[in-house]
Amino acid sequence: MYADAEALEREGDAVITAAGQYREYTATPSGMRRASMLRRELDSASTAYLEKVVPWVRARSFNELVKAIYRAYPEMKANSVFQE
Repeated sequence: MYADAEALEREGDAVITAAGQYREYTATPSGMRRASMLRRELDSASTAYLEKVVPWVRARSFNELVKAIYRAYPEMKANSVFQE
């Protein structure tokens, strides 16, 4: 995920900034246009899923999001550096 975000930054579609001990990831106007183009290529089921999951993700803190992912997919916690 981090490598993908860094690639988007190199391409001008995202900005990564330090926010205390964490990093903040923001889409640039170019990144928003790219996302809009990609969204038009999705089937209706994928679009409906994104319309549901994006607000859910954005309403959570990083810690809450990671905990929810680990509850749903406990095998992903095996190599995690995240401390609850």
